[in-house]
Amino acid sequence: MRINNYLILFLSLSLFSCTYEKVVKNSMYDLDEFDACYLDHKSSLDEDKQKYLDMLIKLRKYNCSRYYELFVRGTIIQGY
Repeated sequence: MRINNYLILFLSLSLFSCTYEKVVKNSMYDLDEFDACYLDHKSSLDEDKQKYLDMLIKLRKYNCSRYYELFVRGTIIQGY
């Protein structure tokens, strides 16, 4: 009986001590190839962020030209 009480106490303490953290990618460094190319194509960033994005695309050797046709078709479908 005593072991069951300790087990219940241990389980409840371990469950109450667990925390849930929502991971949010808010850094440009976390962007994958498609997201970086889309951001470069569609957004109007300020000068510093645009330089950082261009540098990131160049350093990671992303090939944004392969997504260009997809971006153009998406823009035509959206009507912009």
